[in-house]
Amino acid sequence: MPSIALTREGTYLDADQVPQSSWEALKAASVMGDFLMPCCRAPAILKTSLNGVQFFAHLADECATAPETVWHREGKSLVVAKLASMGIDCAEEVTGGLARDTWEADTLFRVGSRTVVVELQRSYQHLRDYIRRQERYRRSGVECYWLTRPENIRTLVKATSRERMKREWGGKFPPGQSSFSPLLPDFPVAILALGEQAEIHSLGLVRNTVEEWLRAIVEQRYLYNDGRWDIR
Repeated sequence: MPSIALTREGTYLDADQVPQSSWEALKAASVMGDFLMPCCRAPAILKTSLNGVQFFAHLADECATAPETVWHREGKSLVVAKLASMGIDCAEEVTGGLARDTWEADTLFRVGSRTVVVELQRSYQHLRDYIRRQERYRRSGVECYWLTRPENIRTLVKATSRERMKREWGGKFPPGQSSFSPLLPDFPVAILALGEQAEIHSLGLVRNTVEEWLRAIVEQRYLYNDGRWDIR
């Protein structure tokens, strides 16, 4: 259930930020074309679920774009809109870097002297390519955080587990331990799950809203500790 739509003026409207009374008034007053779905620019209608969740839906109940592209576009729109609600400007598809270190970021924003990128990886990507792209951002002085779909995380975690064992324990399972957390200190990654309400899933059962996750990044409370990236 997408919570973000584009207005006629080209700005994002976040359904989560609209009071219920105002939402009902918008539903009654809006006409076709007032709002567009960010995934495909088709007309959007305002709805409220049986559980009281406010969201946007395609007028024809279907999207013209492929499911993976919908995830990618809706994810970018969520990041931009949630940061806007925090008073932070965020741009999509920003290019940077020099020579062989050029890059194009899905979303980019600035906080003080920091430049921060959130990349959304919708399809399989080898760990070496994640790391290569991460290092490219680092050489440009850019912080990069990754979101991926739930379908990708099992394969990715297997790869980061092997890499952590290689780096820290010579490729062997850590002695004296029955398990260990698999993430890497130079590769912050989490799951973006889209549903009735979009959530960020970390390892284990930790779930946060997109806004909570972004706010933790802005306030430098999204930190690495012994194989985990968590909000502190």
